[in-house]
Amino acid sequence: MKKFARIFGILIISLCFVLSLTCCGEDKPINPNDKSGDLTGPVDLCVGERFELVFPEGVEKTEYNISVITSDEIKLNDYVIQGKIEGTASLEITKPNGEKQYLMFEVLPEVMPTSVSFSIDKGSDEAYLIGKEYKITCICYPERSRQEFLFNVGNTKNVIDEKKMTITFGEAGTFDIICYAKKSREAKQTLEIQVDFNPDIEMYQVLYIGNSFTKYTYNIPSIIKKLMDADGVIFNYTIDAPSGFWIADHSDDYFNYVDKNRYTHIVFQEQSKGPITDFNKFEATIKEFSSYVKYKDTKFVMYETWAYERTYMGGEAKQREMMEQLRDAYVNVGTQIGASIARVGEAFFAYQTRSYVDGVETLPTLYAQNDVSHPSYYGAFLSACVHYVNLTGRSAKTNTFVPTEIEEQYVNIIKEIADEVMGIKN
Repeated sequence: MKKFARIFGILIISLCFVLSLTCCGEDKPINPNDKSGDLTGPVDLCVGERFELVFPEGVEKTEYNISVITSDEIKLNDYVIQGKIEGTASLEITKPNGEKQYLMFEVLPEVMPTSVSFSIDKGSDEAYLIGKEYKITCICYPERSRQEFLFNVGNTKNVIDEKKMTITFGEAGTFDIICYAKKSREAKQTLEIQVDFNPDIEMYQVLYIGNSFTKYTYNIPSIIKKLMDADGVIFNYTIDAPSGFWIADHSDDYFNYVDKNRYTHIVFQEQSKGPITDFNKFEATIKEFSSYVKYKDTKFVMYETWAYERTYMGGEAKQREMMEQLRDAYVNVGTQIGASIARVGEAFFAYQTRSYVDGVETLPTLYAQNDVSHPSYYGAFLSACVHYVNLTGRSAKTNTFVPTEIEEQYVNIIKEIADEVMGIKN
């Protein structure tokens, strides 16, 4: 009997041992009702270094009440602690079951960054595209140095969201994007980024080569942008338009622009009477400039300008003659290079033909005050509407932008004339 009891006891012990081996190494099941779990904090922390507190599985962070006992050494923000000054730091933690936990650790001297690793993830895209958001990753080394950064994004149209750590490119071209360590501008990395047009969105990146008829009394591309903004369309533009310039005067700047940037369209606007007084110079310059493009999908636009003010010209016939000479010159050269024609000069003439009744102008003038050639805001808006129709192929009348500088009845007339001269039927 004793022998049997001894054997039975050995069997029971062996079974317990086997069961213990079977359970060894398995994860302990999480008990959602266990509110006694401790938080995990850092062993030590450098000044400027951040550490996110680690919570037990199966509990909500909000169930813990955390307070800083030594507020000089560290700061706490959204469960992340950061070293402020050297010393001993401590946290008091009230667990969900009411028990207290205390975390103590040393705050060590700050480690200064010596280098930066910086990358922009373009995911599955073959190239970076305008209008898309890309994740950026920045790391300061040594890794215990302060992970805070400054950026130079190449231009104002490229935007970094530092909270999300993303960048959105607003313009096509090649840019140097620089990430600096905030504590040391010597620690940095530069990425040369090529940004392409996004085929999934409507957008324009336009270079204007002209003079004061493009930008003097009013910045006409800026008005075009307002029309585009009303459509929710990206419209970036660059203007090279010193007063009195012929297109040939832009040679250095033009070649520099097209070498460094990418454009959907390049707009040529000649000196106000240049196509008439020296057609050969006008033609030769346009052919030279249009042959020098880096990207073959760039489109050209001839900005057909207008005749001078009617009474200054000596009446309708003289004004018509100048308008037709300009029109024919722009169409001639534009046809040679495959350019579209923004028929602003014809729109000016059509507006004035509607305006003059028995020799009296009944509509607001298209010309600036005490000026027989440069546009008033009415003239600038008419020019912008013609360019808008030419670029988009859409009716100006369907665009919702209404400038506060012009009464709505005249806005409608201007948009209607822009549509007419550009062949839009409403």
